[in-house]
Amino acid sequence: MTLKHYLIENSEIILSEEIIKGESIKSIIDNCTPLSLDEIFDITQKSLEILAHLAKLKPLVLHGDINSENIIITENNSLAIINFRETPLPFKEKKSLFVAPEQLNGKLSIQSDLYSLGLVIVNLVTRKNLNELQFIDNKIHFRRDTGINSFFKNLLDDLIQPKLKFRTKKAKKSLKHLNKIRKGKFGRDPFEINK
Repeated sequence: MTLKHYLIENSEIILSEEIIKGESIKSIIDNCTPLSLDEIFDITQKSLEILAHLAKLKPLVLHGDINSENIIITENNSLAIINFRETPLPFKEKKSLFVAPEQLNGKLSIQSDLYSLGLVIVNLVTRKNLNELQFIDNKIHFRRDTGINSFFKNLLDDLIQPKLKFRTKKAKKSLKHLNKIRKGKFGRDPFEINK
């Protein structure tokens, strides 16, 4: 399901969801469905657009549990983030590898959702389980495990910084960065493997 509408009534938030048919990112990875770099960029862009939209809502709507099962590519090739909760559940233990470190302390922000999205995209581009990747100082190191554009790797690195002060603060900023990558505004990537 995905968030369709929300309503504030008597200080209560009422969420309306709809059933979404499609394939999850997890299913795409598990089925070894090949994706081009443009398709990965599209998934990243559409996900960031959703998070940027949620960040503008009053009150702010946070997901709190973005993972590869909660991002769906629909039958008409659009994207949906599903399984919203009225109140995101606090994580006392790391049950999901996609949970931002601050969520373990009961803190949740748009940066938490950006972190989780970044890990979903890392999972998608490496086609590896996150626990198969190298962790150093609580940070996932994925750069050697994929042949994607180094500018895109930098964007993902900014999303998955374990410390909030170093992590991307707004989805809109990441969207602008991604659009510059797609338009070649950074010039030719000297380290790009997939030419």
